[in-house]
Amino acid sequence: MNSWLSIPVILLLLISGTQCAKILAVFPMGARSHHILGSTLLRGLAEKGHDVTMISPFSEKTPPKNGFYRDIVLTGFKEEHENQLKTLNLFDMGEANILLMIPILSKMMIDLAERTLSQPDVQKLIHSGEKFDVVIVEQFMNEAHKGFAKHFNAPLVLFSTIGASSWVNPLVGNPTMLSYASEPSQAFGSNMTLYERYINAFTYSYCQLINHLYVFPQQDKLLKKYFPNKMDLADVMYSASS
Repeated sequence: MNSWLSIPVILLLLISGTQCAKILAVFPMGARSHHILGSTLLRGLAEKGHDVTMISPFSEKTPPKNGFYRDIVLTGFKEEHENQLKTLNLFDMGEANILLMIPILSKMMIDLAERTLSQPDVQKLIHSGEKFDVVIVEQFMNEAHKGFAKHFNAPLVLFSTIGASSWVNPLVGNPTMLSYASEPSQAFGSNMTLYERYINAFTYSYCQLINHLYVFPQQDKLLKKYFPNKMDLADVMYSASS
């Protein structure tokens, strides 16, 4: 959990035994490793008696006995993820041409964000009129999914499955220390050479350029396309709750 600002919200939900909270969780990644971390948290909340709805590519075979647990399954996402692994492996990106791989990854995540929002069961939920007390979103280059919190008028909690990085830090007020914190697409250790620091800084700057010129405008279009109440990305981008 790398949004330190959100930790009090999670702790309050975990220890609260007197009032049931309605929780919506959005974990769209097709990788089982991402789901394991998210489902562990959500199962724990359900076991404490909370009402949990989880949007993900996986269904829970043994739902928690306490509280309420509902899956909204993203069909086809696991298969698509397996196909993508044949062409792109995030952990091999440091050995690839970063100028090509970053745009490819960005396009993949924009497509994933849209496929999530366009799923019939997700659209049904968006237009259901349901109320939620908190929305938990896995932060993985899927900015449009923050719109769930604004749409349901609920606090937003960000959950990162890859550790603190420049993909998360700007959203929660954390500094990005390029001199010793490697970019997710690189494989540098904390004791970088001068050349590695240069490459790390270049990668960060290049990613930010792609984000502002391409990724964020596309995510903004998804917000306006799939949520009935028109909203701007600027209104939801930095809305993680304290």
